[in-house]
Amino acid sequence: MDQDAPLMAFLRESSDLILTYSLDGLVALILLGVGFIGGRWAQRTTERQLDRMPHVDATIKPLAGRVAKIAVLVLVLVAVLGQFGVQTSSIIALIGAAGLAIGLAFKDTLSNVASGLLLLFLRPFNVGEFVEIGDESGEVREIGLFLTRLRTADGQYVSVPNSEVASDAIINYTREPQRRMVFEVGVSYDADLDQAEEVLLKAAREDDRILADPGPQAFVSALGDSSVNFTVRAWAKQADYWPARFALLKRIKQRLDDAGIGIPFPQREVRVLNSKIKLAQVGEREAA
Repeated sequence: MDQDAPLMAFLRESSDLILTYSLDGLVALILLGVGFIGGRWAQRTTERQLDRMPHVDATIKPLAGRVAKIAVLVLVLVAVLGQFGVQTSSIIALIGAAGLAIGLAFKDTLSNVASGLLLLFLRPFNVGEFVEIGDESGEVREIGLFLTRLRTADGQYVSVPNSEVASDAIINYTREPQRRMVFEVGVSYDADLDQAEEVLLKAAREDDRILADPGPQAFVSALGDSSVNFTVRAWAKQADYWPARFALLKRIKQRLDDAGIGIPFPQREVRVLNSKIKLAQVGEREAA
């Protein structure tokens, strides 16, 4: 009987250990299942909540959903490891060290990611707006984590790294509901300037797409080499800007022609003085 006592004690300890780890494993499996279900729920809930906010950019919604899912999974993983007696503080320190090493190795890539998040937060432009970024211009098609993609006016796709976008000057042409067009129009020096000004203003007011408030302007802005230059300013809604601009240019030329006001082309006058020619001819004869 005494010989069987160690064996019985070993079996009891083994059974207790198996039972304990079995329970821990079962709890861990339940936590993992809850974590995956909770992660998907957090992703869908986040995206649905953002769908109800019309001012939120479309690019932010899937990104925010993925971030919510990953956050839930990380919390569940830490809880599972803690269930098995692993010191979670050590895990957090290890994750921090690994994050630092990865950050140093992929600093340029992470710079694009940080810049992309900054663009999504500050919102200097949205998807569908026409912008100019440095030397590139086009309609914004996507604001990604690494790249901002534009579609140029001639149908080309351009990808710009987010770090360059965030550090460069950005001109947003379509953010405001109205946009001003500016023309330089030259008339001949012998033209009646008051009449020319009235013709230019009348040409702008004939188009209903040109806004009355603020109204169009026309004024002498420069005395050129061969023309008196007028500056014409007019405002239109964003949707009407380009059609109204093209139509106004054509109408200005037609109305100036109807009024008999010429638009001079660049020219130079060359004058030859007879006295200088005679002196040159005398000099040539004396040299001969």
